[in-house]
Amino acid sequence: MKNRLGKDIARALRLCADFLDRLSGEELENLLRGNLKLALVNASGQPVERSVSGQSPGRSAGSDSSAWGDSSVEMSSLINALQTSRTREDVLRILQEDSRVDSREKLVRFAKMLRVHVNKSDKREMLEDKIAESVIGVRLRSEAIQGVNLKDVPREREKD
Repeated sequence: MKNRLGKDIARALRLCADFLDRLSGEELENLLRGNLKLALVNASGQPVERSVSGQSPGRSAGSDSSAWGDSSVEMSSLINALQTSRTREDVLRILQEDSRVDSREKLVRFAKMLRVHVNKSDKREMLEDKIAESVIGVRLRSEAIQGVNLKDVPREREKD
């Protein structure tokens, strides 16, 4: 069940990122300034009612997905920036310079959001390395595997 929730959150973040990508620069700027807001509406365009706290039923205020409060758009943009990075060094630079993950506690929450395993004894540098491996390492291994052309590899002859 928990794995399903993580996949649903990832799909929702991709939908949000796609939507934000279609905004004009002015619209995005107004959204970030607070002049515009995002809202949930049903298929007929009616606003979806929410509880006062903004929490879904059955979810605690301290859960990982709500740890960022109203800044989920900011975290989505950080995830997008990491995913578009080409090297581990780029990811590490972003993690070290970005104010959204300027403390170890924030970095731990962010790592958990990315489903990166975190040990209590992990130092900030280790967390950054794990996140970089999660974001870049997977893609590099996949590209390496896809780049292998097995059709040109000579086969050994079977002995009679």
